[in-house]
Amino acid sequence: MGNHAGTARYMPELTSADFNAGWSDHVRWESDMAETRIGTVTHYYNHLHVAGVTVTDGELHKGDTIHVKGHTSDFEQQVKSMEIDHEAVDVAKPGDQIGLTVIGHAREHDAVYMVT
Repeated sequence: MGNHAGTARYMPELTSADFNAGWSDHVRWESDMAETRIGTVTHYYNHLHVAGVTVTDGELHKGDTIHVKGHTSDFEQQVKSMEIDHEAVDVAKPGDQIGLTVIGHAREHDAVYMVT
């Protein structure tokens, strides 16, 4: 990758096909992004790459960018798929418990932030 000065982070814009093959061409560098906490990871389903998330603040929409951050987790992604009770939804509100397809390994108690 190129030389990126400062505290820039990468934010992958990936599909599942990109995840396993040559995804570096799809990386976008961002810096000084604002983040607002929107929820907490309650469970991670390793075989499905799905995080169970309780939405605590604000609304989460399909297409939003999130940042999952914990003791050992730290990744950003666009929300491509989320479900409530095994039904696909486009919006999650406070109190909703959602299943969220994730690109990294999330862990219980990881914070979920909305990136703006």
